[in-house]
Amino acid sequence: MFIKSMILNTRKAQPLNHVYKINDLALSRSDSVTDLGVIFDTKLDFSQHIDSMVSKAYRRLGILKRKNREFSSEIALKVLYYVHVRSSLEYCSVIWDPNYRNNIEIIERIHNNFLRYLLYKKKGI
Repeated sequence: MFIKSMILNTRKAQPLNHVYKINDLALSRSDSVTDLGVIFDTKLDFSQHIDSMVSKAYRRLGILKRKNREFSSEIALKVLYYVHVRSSLEYCSVIWDPNYRNNIEIIERIHNNFLRYLLYKKKGI
């Protein structure tokens, strides 16, 4: 019975908030924490992490497109994409693996953007 009441208390809409102090100084609360490059929030849905990661990937993809206009080798462009963009997208993906359709589509847009760029470089389309 005690365990059951504990479970019910932890599922309340208004959680119990306690003020933690060190040397009579109150510690501030944070809605998110970054650990090893992964942003954890209070709901553990990783949407903030995915948004941050996607914006970083778009910046890297933009730099790759601007700096490599003279490259015509598809293999060289793919290697640069895998090293600079895709590696950052897949970092710690075991932890924050997206399970909502909109998060998956946001990440896939980056891959589609690069594939369209490759098609343009190859065919001029």
